[in-house]
Amino acid sequence: MTSHASAPSKVRARSLQRGHYAAFERALWNVLFTELAESTMAQLVDGLPTRAAYIDSRGLINLRQHPIRKHKVLCEGALERTRAFRSKFDPSTLLLKSATVRAFQSCPPDAREFDLRLLELLAEAVHSIAVFLFNLEEKSHVGDIQAVVNHVAPPKVIVLGPGDTWTDNTIIPPYPTLFTFPSYSWHEQYPNGVADVAAYWAEDKIFGGCKDVFLHSNRCKWTYRVWSLLEPQFEHLMDFLKGDPSVITSPFPLCADEDNAHRYDPYDAMKYHNIYRDIWERKLPEEKDWGQIRRNTFDYPELKSMFRAVAGIKATPISGKEHDGDRAET
Repeated sequence: MTSHASAPSKVRARSLQRGHYAAFERALWNVLFTELAESTMAQLVDGLPTRAAYIDSRGLINLRQHPIRKHKVLCEGALERTRAFRSKFDPSTLLLKSATVRAFQSCPPDAREFDLRLLELLAEAVHSIAVFLFNLEEKSHVGDIQAVVNHVAPPKVIVLGPGDTWTDNTIIPPYPTLFTFPSYSWHEQYPNGVADVAAYWAEDKIFGGCKDVFLHSNRCKWTYRVWSLLEPQFEHLMDFLKGDPSVITSPFPLCADEDNAHRYDPYDAMKYHNIYRDIWERKLPEEKDWGQIRRNTFDYPELKSMFRAVAGIKATPISGKEHDGDRAET
């Protein structure tokens, strides 16, 4: 049986020097007042994600006849309770990792490292708030939350031919919460257990996903790989966090397209490149599962140039004749 990881040493956000704390507080408020953050936190207060938020995730299980499909909107009171919490919330009381606070404190405000450490603190802050809201005993959802969470898909009957069927009775155990990013679902080893699972989910929903700034996204139509922000994306993000959100468009959720070519497979990112925030956040297999790798030009944009190069070779005349694709004529 896996034991929970020991929580790292933490200090209150108020321990930051005045200028650093002011930057942190402003950035956090700018995040929390976005519609996306408000909706995400309200779902934790509700007790269940909305249908749209749930199905916009990768790695879903037990979807057949799942009752979450009926949960199309937040239950009454969830949004109001979330806003009431936010109105009374004091960011200075947040407990943040001592090591992260020290690293942020050591950076001059005009340094890029300052911005990177600020983002790291913001992710920790959002995670901490999500843990608190998930653990609230009173939920806004009307109905049996656990019955929805524990849903197991009924047997699937597959028609093989006229009068010939086969029944798939495979039972897939459900996750302990529907607020789950499958890659970050190892609650047995998390300091806050299942609440940390929900908090990683919330981070992904709000930010788009980890450090010179890498993100790991779980939306079903986005790349599954760990990817890095482009410089214009990073600058837009920092302008929003440090500026007036009423005049700067929210950059959330941050997403990747083919121009975000600096990427790593999730296994490689953690195993070889030390891209993670908490060493316990994921449980890596002993070896990389190459069978799970999706080789396509969306997840691996570098393949496009390779394919173009191959196509160029095939289209290049050789000794006055077109290459037939099989052999060069001399």
